[in-house]
Amino acid sequence: NDLLLTALALALEQQHGQRASRIALEGHGREPLGDAPDVARTVGWFTSIYPVRLELPENPDPGYRLRAIKEELRAIPHKGIGFGLLTQICPDEGLPGLEATADLPVSFNYLGQFDQDFAGGRWSPAAENAGAEIAPAMRRSHEIDILAVVTAGVLRFSLTHSPRRFSVAAMEKLAGDYRQALEMLVDHCLQSAGGLTPHDIDYDGLDQDGLDAILDNLSA
Repeated sequence: NDLLLTALALALEQQHGQRASRIALEGHGREPLGDAPDVARTVGWFTSIYPVRLELPENPDPGYRLRAIKEELRAIPHKGIGFGLLTQICPDEGLPGLEATADLPVSFNYLGQFDQDFAGGRWSPAAENAGAEIAPAMRRSHEIDILAVVTAGVLRFSLTHSPRRFSVAAMEKLAGDYRQALEMLVDHCLQSAGGLTPHDIDYDGLDQDGLDAILDNLSA
């Protein structure tokens, strides 16, 4: 998600000219929650969805921006599962800071590496067409839905959109900008040694610039 969401933020910056974008981030909802019931013997998704603000720093360095988005995602407790719990338990409370995810224009869901799920097992993906996954008459929750998954060693994206809000040409440009940003970040990662962020060392009160200064002094 760090890499995919940084690339998405860069693509949205290209489209809107703004460094900050708000999206609805979807997950499987199976994060460990301490004393919560053990769900290890259950199957499927519990589906968590929560609002995320992706804010790119002014520094244009791709590594710096990647680390910034990584830190923003790490700051979300339990990968956002608490948002859904609060909105379901207290739907009429109007809790401050809890904006409805349906109000966000873009949703994103990375399903993971399906190759790992089927490797060496007795199950394999069916070759038959399963048909439409969403009813044509269903009302869209978001103007743009982006789905990513790794199958057969290939990262694949699905981008669906509201034809009333966006043209096909606009979505093709967004997809092209997304691919370009992702390839740029991948090239950067292949050519660099990576970089620590404050959450990697679990030290309160240390920002990225301070950590980078310490690392530069240690390598000098």
